[in-house]
Amino acid sequence: MSKIFEEHCHGWEVNARKVFEKDKFKASFRQYGNIQVLDWRSENGTKMYSMRVVIDPDSDAAYVSGDLGYGIIHSDNMSFKSLADMTYEELMKRTVASSFDTWTYNKDYAREEIKSQGIGDEKLIDWMLCSWTGAFFNFSDNLVDELANIGKSDIVWDRIGRLPHRRLVIWRTAFRMAYTQVYDDTVDEK
Repeated sequence: MSKIFEEHCHGWEVNARKVFEKDKFKASFRQYGNIQVLDWRSENGTKMYSMRVVIDPDSDAAYVSGDLGYGIIHSDNMSFKSLADMTYEELMKRTVASSFDTWTYNKDYAREEIKSQGIGDEKLIDWMLCSWTGAFFNFSDNLVDELANIGKSDIVWDRIGRLPHRRLVIWRTAFRMAYTQVYDDTVDEK
């Protein structure tokens, strides 16, 4: 994981932990047959950052709703543990529907990722970054030809520069803290 990626996620995670600890968030976990329900709420009555997660292992999905929006996360063998163990990359990839974008674009991170693909020509990198439309790269035919000439035309460029949205970082922090409370066990560090 790059330094830019780590700093982005760490900052939001630290802030979320402070809120959760200050407002004394508690996890309430119930099971109804195969369905698992996690409520993450503040003891002081604030609704800020509160959420409910319904985990349905039969459909391999977790349904998240609350103050920060809603989302559906799909994963094989979905469970509270697998949800708490997800990396940021997995959470971005597996959130199939949400009331917000699951990622935010960062030009410095995009530059770093392009360089990690073996492209060192700064003019070419600037040309690529100028092709960003806000949702995907819109490369001109000349740029596509240039990438083909240097053997880089087969790389999936649309994910370059994507960092997890702050709401996903807060969700992941809540999942991990709630799991630790419910099971008095830490989750895998990833």
